[in-house]
Amino acid sequence: MRVTHGCINTGNYFYDPGFVPYMTRYEAEGDAKGAVLINPGGDVQFRSETTEGQEVAQKLSSLGYVTFVVHYRVCPYTMQEGALDSARAVRYVRSHADDYQIDEEDIAIIGFSAGGILCGEEVLHYDGFVNGNFFGRFLCFR
Repeated sequence: MRVTHGCINTGNYFYDPGFVPYMTRYEAEGDAKGAVLINPGGDVQFRSETTEGQEVAQKLSSLGYVTFVVHYRVCPYTMQEGALDSARAVRYVRSHADDYQIDEEDIAIIGFSAGGILCGEEVLHYDGFVNGNFFGRFLCFR
């Protein structure tokens, strides 16, 4: 990973510049209807992971969806890097659809504020191929 020299966390960053994106998974109650990836908002400065991530994931899981809260990169990274993280998350879930007992075509993405913009980037610009170093490094837990 390449980090711009001089990027240290002065207290203004949500995470240190070396942050590696990951997802938190919530199991579906009953048979899974599909998967939903959630991108919390936060002005690309932080992520509202409780109200726009965890609580939404728990509700959708209770409705029968395997849900993933995407912990994408924010400041000092750019929105474009966050969009790549979102695209990689979709690709990861699609490639592991059998593991999650879903159809690879039954994957939705939702987002709030800045997270919604990342969803728009995914819909408009990514056709299934995403180049980058982080694709294989997503961590799924819970």
